[in-house]
Amino acid sequence: MTDYEFFLQQRELEIKYEKKGIRRVGIVAGVCVVASTAIQVLFGALLLIPSFRLAYFQSSIFESCYIALNSILSIGLPFAIGGVYLQNKTGSEVFKLNKPNSVSLSVLALPFGFFICLVANYITSLLVSFSSEIGVNLSSPETGTPSGIPGRFAYIIAIAVVPPLVEELGMRGAVMQPLRKYGDAFAIVMSSFVFAILHGNLIQAPFAFMVGLAIGYAVCLTESLWTGVMIHFANNLYSVLTEFLVEDVPDTETQNKIYLIIVFFLLVISIIGSAGFLIIKGKKKPENHITALSASKKVAVFFLNPAMILAILIMFKVTLNYISLK
Repeated sequence: MTDYEFFLQQRELEIKYEKKGIRRVGIVAGVCVVASTAIQVLFGALLLIPSFRLAYFQSSIFESCYIALNSILSIGLPFAIGGVYLQNKTGSEVFKLNKPNSVSLSVLALPFGFFICLVANYITSLLVSFSSEIGVNLSSPETGTPSGIPGRFAYIIAIAVVPPLVEELGMRGAVMQPLRKYGDAFAIVMSSFVFAILHGNLIQAPFAFMVGLAIGYAVCLTESLWTGVMIHFANNLYSVLTEFLVEDVPDTETQNKIYLIIVFFLLVISIIGSAGFLIIKGKKKPENHITALSASKKVAVFFLNPAMILAILIMFKVTLNYISLK
């Protein structure tokens, strides 16, 4: 065997190995999305029980507990199982709940990530407005906003605490970490796409994709999922507090003034913090591993498997429920 023939043989083995590894993660991610949807449907069926439905709509604390448990079982459970499986198969450290490699960088990643959240929110608003102009109304799931202190505390736990934990363990943990050996950029984009389709509507999905890119980038730089949890928590808490503002200040004009003041303040803080993040980061970048497969082939291998195709088709069907024509 000549050196060239040996090189070709090794190249073929590398391609086969990479395809197998990427396909495995794609299949697990697809299965987890399908399982997540199935569990959510089962949870939704509970609302058909009269006594359960009555408790859900009459007690804000019960509603928040339902939402939190739904997140844990529908997202946390399947992706935890998938993550453990991939960790055993790939040897990757999936659930990186360790101290960040740079605490200062991790802290400054918060305003950086939140700045991206504000920008993504603005872009999403433009998308919704444009869709409305052409006669397509986009909507997303809504929950009631509680008024009492116990109810609001439970609501914060259900929306701002539980989802960031379970979703980051799933997206930036179970999906992204095993893919990093094929390049951080590839892993960040693929996990962001799974994060997007998991939301199942065209208001939250584009937003989730953009924010997922920022969170994945920050997690790769700091090597800790806590960085992603922190950014995710800040975004969800901001959303919850905005809901409280709308509920507590009925006058629209006053509402808008307070909102603009808050957004301006947060924007300034996030820009300053982002500048600090970029300065401390310096030339540090996510790793770009040399792989036998091209970027387009890696993407194709990740998506072209029965589980992921089924997941996309199911989420496409779910998405249609939140689209209406004028």
